[in-house]
Amino acid sequence: MTTTTKKYRTLTLAQLQNAKACQSQRDLFHEMFDESVKVTIELASDHAQKFNCFWAAEHFLRPEGFTRFNAIVARADRKRLRAVKDARGELCRVPTHINATILRQHEQTIARAFARLYIAEGGDS
Repeated sequence: MTTTTKKYRTLTLAQLQNAKACQSQRDLFHEMFDESVKVTIELASDHAQKFNCFWAAEHFLRPEGFTRFNAIVARADRKRLRAVKDARGELCRVPTHINATILRQHEQTIARAFARLYIAEGGDS
């Protein structure tokens, strides 16, 4: 028996409009993807700093998925704080370039989590 793992799930501008996404996020979505996009884990990671995955998770994941998303975010937050503490070491503050890298990795982790859960809940493949 062969099982097919879903690779993507479509997200549309109409879904964003129906969920009352803010105008700036709808405009950005339309500029980048026109009317729809096949959400993949890679795409989510690549655009993690552009789109609000927290809002998307709240509006597009089922309650169970949203609970799982929040647990992943909590773990990612703890990991980010440990990374900042480790990077700080003996310094009074984390150098800007290191902090930016830590933040980017954190946002990518959260975006990948949203995409994984969104795809798993979806109907298209």
